[in-house]
Amino acid sequence: MADICYTDSRRTDAGVLLGASLNVEWGDSGNDFELSVDISSPVRLDDGALVYVEGTEWGGVVDAREASATDGLMRYTGRSWHGVLRDRILCPDAGADYLSVSGEANSVLLSLVSRMGLGDVMTVSAVQSGISVRHQFDRYTDAYSGIRAMLAASGARLGISYDSRAGRAVLSAVKVADWSDGPTSDTADVDVKRVSRPYNHLICLGSGELRNRVVQHWYADAEGRVSSKQSLFGIDERATVYDYTNASAEQLSKDGPKKLAEYQTADVLEATLGFDGSYAVGDVVPGVDEDTGTEVSVTVGTVDVTVTA
Repeated sequence: MADICYTDSRRTDAGVLLGASLNVEWGDSGNDFELSVDISSPVRLDDGALVYVEGTEWGGVVDAREASATDGLMRYTGRSWHGVLRDRILCPDAGADYLSVSGEANSVLLSLVSRMGLGDVMTVSAVQSGISVRHQFDRYTDAYSGIRAMLAASGARLGISYDSRAGRAVLSAVKVADWSDGPTSDTADVDVKRVSRPYNHLICLGSGELRNRVVQHWYADAEGRVSSKQSLFGIDERATVYDYTNASAEQLSKDGPKKLAEYQTADVLEATLGFDGSYAVGDVVPGVDEDTGTEVSVTVGTVDVTVTA
Protein backbone atom coordinates (compact mmCIF):
# COMPACT_ATOMS: atom_id res chain seq x y z
CA MET A 1 0.00 0.00 0.00
CA ALA A 2 1.31 3.46 -0.94
CA ASP A 3 0.31 7.03 -0.10
CA ILE A 4 -1.66 8.66 -2.91
CA CYS A 5 -0.91 12.36 -2.59
CA TYR A 6 -2.52 15.37 -4.24
CA THR A 7 -1.92 19.08 -4.69
CA ASP A 8 -4.17 22.07 -5.23
CA SER A 9 -4.49 23.82 -8.59
CA ARG A 10 -1.31 25.82 -7.82
CA ARG A 11 0.50 22.48 -7.38
CA THR A 12 1.07 22.99 -3.68
CA ASP A 13 0.86 19.79 -1.63
CA ALA A 14 -2.61 19.47 -0.09
CA GLY A 15 -2.67 16.05 1.55
CA VAL A 16 -2.93 12.28 1.29
CA LEU A 17 -6.06 10.51 0.03
CA LEU A 18 -7.53 7.74 2.17
CA GLY A 19 -9.66 4.92 0.79
CA ALA A 20 -8.71 5.83 -2.77
CA SER A 21 -7.71 3.78 -5.80
CA LEU A 22 -5.38 5.04 -8.51
CA ASN A 23 -5.07 3.26 -11.85
CA VAL A 24 -2.33 4.42 -14.22
CA GLU A 25 -1.52 3.06 -17.68
CA TRP A 26 1.43 4.19 -19.77
CA GLY A 27 3.53 3.16 -22.75
CA ASP A 28 2.17 2.25 -26.17
CA SER A 29 -1.39 2.89 -25.01
CA GLY A 30 -3.27 4.75 -22.31
CA ASN A 31 -0.89 7.33 -20.85
CA ASP A 32 -3.64 8.41 -18.51
CA PHE A 33 -4.99 7.69 -15.05
CA GLU A 34 -8.24 7.29 -13.13
CA LEU A 35 -8.48 8.13 -9.45
CA SER A 36 -11.52 6.83 -7.55
CA VAL A 37 -12.52 8.32 -4.20
CA ASP A 38 -15.61 7.64 -2.08
CA ILE A 39 -18.18 10.31 -2.93
CA SER A 40 -18.79 10.92 0.77
CA SER A 41 -15.19 12.07 1.25
CA PRO A 42 -14.97 15.78 2.08
CA VAL A 43 -11.91 16.05 -0.17
CA ARG A 44 -12.44 17.50 -3.62
CA LEU A 45 -9.57 17.85 -6.07
CA ASP A 46 -9.15 21.00 -8.15
CA ASP A 47 -8.99 20.99 -11.92
CA GLY A 48 -5.28 21.01 -12.78
CA ALA A 49 -4.28 19.43 -9.47
CA LEU A 50 -1.47 16.89 -9.46
CA VAL A 51 -1.87 13.34 -8.19
CA TYR A 52 1.22 11.32 -7.35
CA VAL A 53 2.87 8.51 -5.43
CA GLU A 54 6.20 9.76 -4.14
CA GLY A 55 9.25 8.36 -5.90
CA THR A 56 7.28 6.62 -8.68
CA GLU A 57 5.91 7.43 -12.12
CA TRP A 58 2.36 6.80 -10.89
CA GLY A 59 0.45 10.03 -11.23
CA GLY A 60 -0.32 12.99 -13.42
CA VAL A 61 -2.57 16.04 -13.81
CA VAL A 62 -6.35 16.12 -13.24
CA ASP A 63 -8.25 17.04 -16.42
CA ALA A 64 -11.82 15.89 -15.65
CA ARG A 65 -14.09 14.69 -12.87
CA GLU A 66 -17.30 12.68 -12.64
CA ALA A 67 -19.55 11.83 -9.71
CA SER A 68 -21.42 8.53 -9.91
CA ALA A 69 -24.43 7.97 -7.67
CA THR A 70 -24.60 4.39 -8.96
CA ASP A 71 -21.46 3.17 -7.21
CA GLY A 72 -20.92 6.11 -4.86
CA LEU A 73 -17.57 7.13 -6.32
CA MET A 74 -16.02 10.40 -7.41
CA ARG A 75 -13.74 9.76 -10.37
CA TYR A 76 -10.92 12.04 -11.43
CA THR A 77 -9.22 11.38 -14.77
CA GLY A 78 -6.30 12.96 -16.53
CA ARG A 79 -2.95 12.64 -18.24
CA SER A 80 -0.16 10.67 -16.66
CA TRP A 81 3.30 12.24 -16.83
CA HIS A 82 3.75 10.26 -20.05
CA GLY A 83 0.48 11.71 -21.37
CA VAL A 84 1.69 15.23 -20.63
CA LEU A 85 4.68 14.54 -22.89
CA ARG A 86 2.46 12.90 -25.49
CA ASP A 87 0.44 16.12 -25.75
CA ARG A 88 3.49 18.16 -26.72
CA ILE A 89 4.76 18.24 -30.31
CA LEU A 90 8.46 18.53 -31.15
CA CYS A 91 8.62 20.95 -34.08
CA PRO A 92 11.66 21.75 -36.22
CA ASP A 93 13.17 25.20 -35.75
CA ALA A 94 12.12 27.83 -38.26
CA GLY A 95 13.87 27.15 -41.57
CA ALA A 96 14.98 23.65 -40.53
CA ASP A 97 13.69 20.37 -41.95
CA TYR A 98 14.15 18.38 -38.74
CA LEU A 99 14.87 18.82 -35.06
CA SER A 100 18.17 17.15 -34.21
CA VAL A 101 19.85 16.72 -30.82
CA SER A 102 23.06 15.22 -29.49
CA GLY A 103 24.95 14.95 -26.23
CA GLU A 104 24.62 13.48 -22.75
CA ALA A 105 21.10 12.09 -22.51
CA ASN A 106 19.95 13.91 -19.37
CA SER A 107 21.26 17.22 -20.67
CA VAL A 108 19.34 16.67 -23.89
CA LEU A 109 16.19 15.80 -21.91
CA LEU A 110 16.53 19.02 -19.92
CA SER A 111 16.78 21.05 -23.11
CA LEU A 112 13.65 19.35 -24.44
CA VAL A 113 11.71 20.03 -21.24
CA SER A 114 12.65 23.70 -21.56
CA ARG A 115 11.80 23.71 -25.26
CA MET A 116 8.32 22.36 -24.49
CA GLY A 117 7.67 24.86 -21.71
CA LEU A 118 7.14 22.13 -19.12
CA GLY A 119 9.63 23.36 -16.55
CA ASP A 120 6.87 24.12 -14.03
CA VAL A 121 5.84 20.45 -13.75
CA MET A 122 8.93 18.56 -14.93
CA THR A 123 12.66 18.63 -14.48
CA VAL A 124 15.54 16.25 -15.23
CA SER A 125 17.94 14.40 -12.96
CA ALA A 126 21.17 16.32 -12.39
CA VAL A 127 23.09 13.04 -12.33
CA GLN A 128 25.09 12.19 -15.45
CA SER A 129 23.37 9.24 -17.13
CA GLY A 130 26.44 7.78 -18.83
CA ILE A 131 24.34 7.60 -22.00
CA SER A 132 25.01 9.57 -25.17
CA VAL A 133 22.33 10.30 -27.75
CA ARG A 134 22.42 11.54 -31.31
CA HIS A 135 18.97 11.71 -32.83
CA GLN A 136 16.92 13.29 -35.59
CA PHE A 137 13.25 13.42 -34.62
CA ASP A 138 10.48 12.66 -37.07
CA ARG A 139 8.82 15.85 -38.18
CA TYR A 140 6.14 17.00 -35.75
CA THR A 141 6.28 13.90 -33.60
CA ASP A 142 4.73 13.89 -30.15
CA ALA A 143 7.37 14.32 -27.46
CA TYR A 144 6.71 11.02 -25.67
CA SER A 145 7.14 8.93 -28.83
CA GLY A 146 10.10 11.00 -29.93
CA ILE A 147 11.93 10.76 -26.61
CA ARG A 148 11.30 7.02 -26.38
CA ALA A 149 12.69 6.53 -29.90
CA MET A 150 15.70 8.74 -29.14
CA LEU A 151 16.61 6.81 -26.00
CA ALA A 152 15.87 3.37 -27.48
CA ALA A 153 18.41 4.05 -30.24
CA SER A 154 21.04 4.31 -27.47
CA GLY A 155 19.87 1.24 -25.55
CA ALA A 156 18.06 3.35 -22.97
CA ARG A 157 14.55 4.13 -21.77
CA LEU A 158 12.76 7.04 -20.11
CA GLY A 159 12.56 7.01 -16.32
CA ILE A 160 10.09 9.25 -14.43
CA SER A 161 9.92 9.71 -10.66
CA TYR A 162 7.86 12.33 -8.82
CA ASP A 163 9.79 14.36 -6.22
CA SER A 164 7.55 16.29 -3.82
CA ARG A 165 10.46 18.42 -2.59
CA ALA A 166 11.07 19.65 -6.13
CA GLY A 167 7.31 19.71 -6.75
CA ARG A 168 7.91 18.18 -10.16
CA ALA A 169 8.22 14.91 -12.03
CA VAL A 170 11.90 14.12 -12.56
CA LEU A 171 12.86 12.62 -15.93
CA SER A 172 16.01 10.60 -16.53
CA ALA A 173 17.66 8.39 -19.11
CA VAL A 174 18.05 4.84 -17.81
CA LYS A 175 19.82 1.90 -19.42
CA VAL A 176 17.40 -0.77 -20.62
CA ALA A 177 17.30 -3.86 -18.39
CA ASP A 178 17.45 -7.30 -20.01
CA TRP A 179 15.73 -9.71 -17.64
CA SER A 180 17.15 -13.22 -17.93
CA ASP A 181 14.46 -14.68 -15.68
CA GLY A 182 11.10 -13.57 -16.99
CA PRO A 183 7.64 -14.81 -15.99
CA THR A 184 6.55 -18.38 -16.79
CA SER A 185 3.09 -19.91 -16.82
CA ASP A 186 3.80 -21.90 -13.67
CA THR A 187 4.62 -18.76 -11.67
CA ALA A 188 2.17 -16.23 -13.17
CA ASP A 189 -0.71 -15.85 -15.60
CA VAL A 190 1.21 -15.88 -18.86
CA ASP A 191 -0.14 -15.80 -22.42
CA VAL A 192 2.43 -16.08 -25.20
CA LYS A 193 1.82 -15.49 -28.89
CA ARG A 194 4.70 -16.14 -31.26
CA VAL A 195 4.47 -14.84 -34.81
CA SER A 196 6.61 -17.14 -36.93
CA ARG A 197 5.94 -15.40 -40.24
CA PRO A 198 5.29 -11.65 -39.96
CA TYR A 199 4.86 -9.38 -42.98
CA ASN A 200 8.16 -9.35 -44.85
CA HIS A 201 7.39 -7.24 -47.95
CA LEU A 202 6.22 -3.67 -47.47
CA ILE A 203 5.01 -1.69 -50.47
CA CYS A 204 5.35 1.97 -49.49
CA LEU A 205 3.24 4.59 -51.25
CA GLY A 206 4.25 8.26 -50.97
CA SER A 207 3.33 11.51 -52.66
CA GLY A 208 2.09 11.89 -56.23
CA GLU A 209 -0.72 10.42 -58.30
CA LEU A 210 -1.05 7.18 -60.28
CA ARG A 211 2.09 6.41 -62.32
CA ASN A 212 3.83 9.46 -60.84
CA ARG A 213 3.35 8.33 -57.27
CA VAL A 214 6.43 7.56 -55.18
CA VAL A 215 6.58 3.77 -54.65
CA GLN A 216 9.22 1.84 -52.73
CA HIS A 217 9.58 -1.86 -51.87
CA TRP A 218 11.25 -2.96 -48.65
CA TYR A 219 11.90 -6.53 -47.55
CA ALA A 220 12.71 -8.47 -44.39
CA ASP A 221 14.64 -11.74 -44.44
CA ALA A 222 14.04 -14.84 -42.29
CA GLU A 223 16.02 -13.23 -39.44
CA GLY A 224 13.96 -10.03 -39.55
CA ARG A 225 16.68 -7.90 -41.16
CA VAL A 226 15.26 -5.15 -43.37
CA SER A 227 16.76 -4.15 -46.72
CA SER A 228 15.82 -3.42 -50.33
CA LYS A 229 16.67 -7.00 -51.38
CA GLN A 230 14.01 -9.72 -51.39
CA SER A 231 14.94 -13.14 -49.98
CA LEU A 232 11.54 -14.74 -49.24
CA PHE A 233 9.34 -15.84 -52.12
CA GLY A 234 6.25 -17.89 -52.88
CA ILE A 235 4.18 -18.92 -49.89
CA ASP A 236 6.83 -17.51 -47.55
CA GLU A 237 6.26 -13.99 -48.84
CA ARG A 238 3.74 -11.88 -46.93
CA ALA A 239 3.12 -8.42 -48.39
CA THR A 240 1.18 -5.40 -47.20
CA VAL A 241 0.88 -1.72 -48.13
CA TYR A 242 2.04 1.33 -46.18
CA ASP A 243 0.12 4.38 -47.43
CA TYR A 244 1.95 7.58 -46.49
CA THR A 245 0.24 10.01 -48.85
CA ASN A 246 2.40 13.11 -48.51
CA ALA A 247 5.80 11.49 -48.03
CA SER A 248 8.70 12.32 -50.30
CA ALA A 249 11.04 9.59 -51.52
CA GLU A 250 13.54 10.64 -48.85
CA GLN A 251 10.96 10.48 -46.05
CA LEU A 252 9.61 7.17 -47.31
CA SER A 253 13.08 5.61 -47.40
CA LYS A 254 13.40 6.48 -43.72
CA ASP A 255 9.93 5.55 -42.45
CA GLY A 256 9.32 2.51 -44.68
CA PRO A 257 12.10 0.34 -43.24
CA LYS A 258 11.17 1.50 -39.74
CA LYS A 259 7.56 0.41 -40.29
CA LEU A 260 8.58 -2.98 -41.65
CA ALA A 261 10.93 -3.48 -38.70
CA GLU A 262 7.94 -3.03 -36.39
CA TYR A 263 6.23 -6.00 -38.05
CA GLN A 264 9.27 -8.15 -37.23
CA THR A 265 8.68 -7.67 -33.49
CA ALA A 266 5.10 -8.92 -33.45
CA ASP A 267 5.53 -11.52 -30.67
CA VAL A 268 3.21 -10.87 -27.74
CA LEU A 269 3.70 -11.64 -24.05
CA GLU A 270 0.86 -10.88 -21.66
CA ALA A 271 1.54 -11.54 -18.00
CA THR A 272 -0.21 -10.70 -14.76
CA LEU A 273 2.53 -9.99 -12.23
CA GLY A 274 2.85 -8.77 -8.70
CA PHE A 275 4.10 -5.38 -9.84
CA ASP A 276 6.91 -3.91 -7.75
CA GLY A 277 8.20 -1.41 -10.26
CA SER A 278 10.87 -3.75 -11.61
CA TYR A 279 9.67 -4.07 -15.20
CA ALA A 280 9.60 -0.79 -17.09
CA VAL A 281 8.44 0.30 -20.53
CA GLY A 282 11.41 -0.35 -22.82
CA ASP A 283 12.90 -3.25 -20.84
CA VAL A 284 13.40 -6.61 -22.56
CA VAL A 285 11.57 -9.47 -20.82
CA PRO A 286 11.49 -13.16 -21.84
CA GLY A 287 8.40 -15.24 -21.12
CA VAL A 288 7.61 -18.94 -21.36
CA ASP A 289 4.31 -20.77 -21.75
CA GLU A 290 5.18 -24.05 -20.02
CA ASP A 291 2.17 -25.85 -21.55
CA THR A 292 3.32 -25.33 -25.13
CA GLY A 293 7.01 -24.72 -24.59
CA THR A 294 6.66 -21.42 -26.46
CA GLU A 295 9.22 -18.82 -25.47
CA VAL A 296 9.42 -15.23 -26.63
CA SER A 297 11.50 -12.21 -25.71
CA VAL A 298 9.65 -8.92 -25.99
CA THR A 299 10.12 -5.25 -25.19
CA VAL A 300 7.70 -4.04 -22.53
CA GLY A 301 5.24 -1.84 -24.36
CA THR A 302 2.61 -0.94 -21.77
CA VAL A 303 2.43 -0.98 -17.98
CA ASP A 304 -0.90 -0.87 -16.13
CA VAL A 305 -0.74 -0.28 -12.35
CA THR A 306 -3.47 0.03 -9.72
CA VAL A 307 -2.57 1.47 -6.33
CA THR A 308 -4.96 1.47 -3.35
CA ALA A 309 -4.70 3.55 -0.21
